[in-house]
Amino acid sequence: METSLLKKMCEIIGWRETEADGIFSPGGSISNLYGVLVPRYRQYPEIKTKGMTALPCLVLFVSEQGQYSVKKAAAILGMGTDNVIEAKCDESGKMIPAELEKNILQAKRKAAWGGGLLLSRNHSYKLSGIER
Repeated sequence: METSLLKKMCEIIGWRETEADGIFSPGGSISNLYGVLVPRYRQYPEIKTKGMTALPCLVLFVSEQGQYSVKKAAAILGMGTDNVIEAKCDESGKMIPAELEKNILQAKRKAAWGGGLLLSRNHSYKLSGIER
């Protein structure tokens, strides 16, 4: 059934079957789970064999208006809800690009401090386990 529906959608859009692919999901939560899972796997295919410990700490940037299921997806996929960072929106609900940029820079700064702590005789213990 899914294949037939995809074929029909290609017809409607005007694409050749060989140029398109797709997947149907039962709702927003699963769609958002796929939306996090697919790019993570594409960027880090070794997760299939080595798991999350082989990956760097991943962060998701979302709109403060985003669906609750993005945090659910982060939890299910082992990324952690604390690593879902919300960017502020304007009065019309659009993400404010400057806020997103600010959040990205803050996340980079937090990550950069780790290198300095590793070199500290007094504080390096705080990063015990960072190699995971």
